[in-house]
Amino acid sequence: MTSDSPIFPKAIEHLQTELNEVANQNSPPVGAKKLFIAIPNMIDVNAMLLNKLFMFAMQREFSVRFQIVPEVRFHDHARNRIVVTFLESDSDYLVMIDADVDPNPKLLEMVRLDKDIASGNIFCWINGQVMPSIWTRAPCEQCFCVKKFVDAGLVHDPSQYRISVLDCAGKDGQPGLIDCLFRWNPFRQQYESLTTREGIIPGRKCRCLGTGLDPFVYRVHPGVVGQGKLLQCDSVGAASLVVARRVVEKMSRPWFQFLYKEMREIMLTEDHFFCWRAKLEGFEVWADPQMAGSHFKTVDLFAVNSLLVRAWNIGREQLKAEMQGPEISSIILPPGILHEVPK
Repeated sequence: MTSDSPIFPKAIEHLQTELNEVANQNSPPVGAKKLFIAIPNMIDVNAMLLNKLFMFAMQREFSVRFQIVPEVRFHDHARNRIVVTFLESDSDYLVMIDADVDPNPKLLEMVRLDKDIASGNIFCWINGQVMPSIWTRAPCEQCFCVKKFVDAGLVHDPSQYRISVLDCAGKDGQPGLIDCLFRWNPFRQQYESLTTREGIIPGRKCRCLGTGLDPFVYRVHPGVVGQGKLLQCDSVGAASLVVARRVVEKMSRPWFQFLYKEMREIMLTEDHFFCWRAKLEGFEVWADPQMAGSHFKTVDLFAVNSLLVRAWNIGREQLKAEMQGPEISSIILPPGILHEVPK
C-alpha cells in the first residue's frame, strides 16, 4: 500500500473499518481491558504490520479498537491527534505502533504488566549507528557548559548558548555591564540569561534541576545488553508503545512535542519529550529488551558494512586477549566486508 494514489486516505479509512469489524466479531471475557491500537501513518503501512494488526484484531483476551492516522505531518502532531481520539474513547490503554514497524507478536501481553508506560524493543538508525530505543539520561550537558563558561569564559556549544552582556549589580552592589552566558529556551524560542562568571543567576536553574542528569540528552540504557528482562528506564521510543490511560489524563497538552534549537536542529524528539514530561508527573517508564520487533528503514549499506567490520575487529581483539597469545589465523573476515574503518 503506497501513497501514489489520491484515494490513499480512503484506502486507509477502509482498512481501519475492516480491522474494527474483525475486532467486533470477537467476544472478549467480561471485564476485559480495552485497547486503543493506533498507527501514526506518515506515508504507508508495511505489509508485515498489516498482518500483525489483523492478528491483534482476532485475539480474544482484550477488547480492541483501531485508528490509523493517514498522512499527518509531523510525528508529534500525529501522535497528539491519536491521544485526543484515545481520550474520547473508553479505552484503558493506548497501544501506538509506527507504520514502518513490524511489532513483536506478543506486544499486547505488555498490557498485563499494568505499567504506566511500557515499550517493546525497536532498534533505530541514528547517524549510521544501530541502537535499541531504550534510554537513560546522560550526564548533564548544561552543567558542563556552565562550568566551561564560569571557569574559562568559553561557549562550549554555540548551537544553544552565546555570550552577551547583562546589566546587573556586581559584587560591590554597583550596576554595570557584565559578561553573561545566555541559553536557548526552546519553549519561548529565544535566548535567556543563565549564568555569569560568578555562578548561575538567582532565580535560574540548570535544566537538570540539580540531579546531574540531562533531561534533553540520552544514551542507550546499559541494562539492554545481556540483561534480557523487563527494566525501568528514563525514556523509550514511541514506535512500539503501551500507555495507560491514567498517564495522558494527568499530563497537559501537548503530550508529544519536538523541541528545536535556534537553527531548527532537533533538540529533543517527541518520544523523549513525552517520557520526560510523564516522569515529571511521577509516572514510570519500562521496556522489555526481549520484546523485539522489526523497523524498516532506508539505510546506507557502507555504514552497515563499517559496523560489521568494527564488530569483527572488537571480537578479534577480545579473542586475542582471552587466548593471551598471537592472533588466531583461523579468524576469517566475513564475506563482503571489504573496508577497514578507523578504530
